Amino acid sequence: MDLPLPRTAYDIDFDDEGRDGHAFGRPPGLRPEQWPRGRVNGLPMAHLFTVRVPAPYRCAGEDLAGLSVFQADDHVADEVEGAADTIAGGAPPAHEPEAAAFWSALAAYAKDGHPRERYREDEIGGGWAWIRLTEAELAAPACPLPDPATKEPDQTDDDCVDAWRHDRPPRPLRVRARTDDPNAGKRYDEWGTSGSGYVGMHSAEGERLGLRDRFFDRCHFGGTATAPNGGDFGPFFLGFGETLGDPNLAGGGFAHLDLAADEIDWSQ
Repeated sequence: MDLPLPRTAYDIDFDDEGRDGHAFGRPPGLRPEQWPRGRVNGLPMAHLFTVRVPAPYRCAGEDLAGLSVFQADDHVADEVEGAADTIAGGAPPAHEPEAAAFWSALAAYAKDGHPRERYREDEIGGGWAWIRLTEAELAAPACPLPDPATKEPDQTDDDCVDAWRHDRPPRPLRVRARTDDPNAGKRYDEWGTSGSGYVGMHSAEGERLGLRDRFFDRCHFGGTATAPNGGDFGPFFLGFGETLGDPNLAGGGFAHLDLAADEIDWSQ
C-alpha cells in the first residue's frame, strides 16, 4: 500500500485516562490458540503492548487501526526439538502422553494462527511477533491467557519470559501528535549522508532545535528517533524502549519496527 509521507510524528505516553491501547496486560481481539508462540521452545510469547496506530502510519490498510507486539527470549531459551517444525505446519514428533496438550496447542496455532501475524528474529536470535488489528479487534475484550496445560511439561526456562510470567495489569496509553518535529516523513539518517534531509539529534542543527531534550528515549511513531548505535528504517516506524511493556533490550536499548517493511531492529 502506497501512503503519502507522514507530516506528523506521534508520541506514545502512559496516561491513566488514555484510550489508545495499553502496555502489559493482554492483547485484544485474539483467541488463546492465536497467541503467538516462540519458535525455540513453543511457549506463548510475552505481550508487550497494544497501541492504536495513527492513520498516517497504517501501512497495511486504513482499516487496520491497532498493533499488538510480542517478544520471546529465544536467544537464551532451551530448544524443544520439533517445536519450530510443528509451528511451520509439520506433524508433531513422538511425545509422552503428558505432553499431548502442548503439541496439540502448537498444531492448532500452526493451523489457525492469526492471519496478520508477522514473526521475525533479531540479530541475536530473539523472537518478535506483531499483529495488526481491525477497529473491531482493537475494541474487543482482552484475550484470555493460553491454558497453562499447554506448556511442555519438562520446560524449566527460568531465565526466559513467556505469556504467563509476563502477565501484569495493563497500563493505559495515549497517542499524541508531536509539535514541530522536523523529521516527520524523513528516513532516519543521523549524520546526513543520504540526502533525506533528516536532522540528526546530535548534529549542530539538532542541538540548536533541542531535539535530544525533546525526543530522546520517547516511544513514538515516526519523526526524530532514539537510535543509540544507528539503524536502517524508513519514515513509517514505531520506536520503543523498555518502558513500553518491558521488552528485553539488554538494559537501555531501543527498538524500531519498520511498519512498511515489516522488519524490526534494536540497538543499545
